[in-house]
Formats: sequence, structure tokens, C-alpha cells
Amino acid sequence: MVSRRDGFVSVDGDYTLGIGLSRGGANLSAQAVREQLPYIMTTPLRVPSTPCTGVNGRVELRLNVVTSVAGFAAVELLHGGAGGDNAPIKGFELENASPIKGNFISRAAEWSPQNLRSLDALAGHEVRVRVVLAAAQLYSLEFTCASDAKP
Repeated sequence: MVSRRDGFVSVDGDYTLGIGLSRGGANLSAQAVREQLPYIMTTPLRVPSTPCTGVNGRVELRLNVVTSVAGFAAVELLHGGAGGDNAPIKGFELENASPIKGNFISRAAEWSPQNLRSLDALAGHEVRVRVVLAAAQLYSLEFTCASDAKP
């Protein structure tokens, strides 16, 4: 793909099927979400292993995303190294993903129940990032160093 410099390109996901709502977002444990909602999956990406500098620094995955009122984005991390089976990584499964709702230039992906954001345990490993989109537009994602600042 080629885009003009400073141009905007997004991956768009429609909200085309009725799924039950819970937890203030889509029921992410529903089989319909995994099998029928639009998603994008990256090629294997290496989680940065360079330690973050500063107080309480950590590696996070941040998204530039826009959702409609009814929409959401959710992130799952999968094993992606050579010979990887593309199976979800424990703790980073779609079922544990906290739905991202709203308009964010840089929003950290998060997994429940402990509001897990840090990817330090995966530093140096290759992962595939799967982003499920329902009435949402994904502009970018990046691994970045973050502090305790929210969101």
C-alpha cells in the first residue's frame, strides 16, 4: 500500500450483526465476535526489549482509533514467532480485552480482570496483533514506552 505523506488511511469495521451487549461494550466472549466481526491481523511484530526509561515506565500497545457510539475495538495478542501456532497468548485473549470506545489518538490496549497494559513480559518476543473492529476505524497501532499517565 502507498499513501501520500501525512495522508490518513484507516482500516474500517462495520457493525453488521446484532450481538448482545454487556460490560458497557460488546460481549467479547461471544463466538460471533471471534468469527464474524471484521478484524485486522498483523504480521509477526517484535515487542521492543529496550527497557523504558523514567519512573514506572513500561511497554504498551497504543491505538489511534475512532468508534461510533455503538462500536468498539478490541485487541488480542497471538504467538507469532517462527513456527508459532498463532494461538492467543494467555492473559491477552480477546475474551479478556477491554473494549475501546470513543475517539483516541493514542489509547492503550488493556486486558481484564487486572487492567493489564504492560507488555514487558513479552519483551523481545514476536507477536501478532489482532484488532477486532465493530463500527470503528483503526488508523495506527504502535508499541511505545509509557508511564503511569492515563488513558
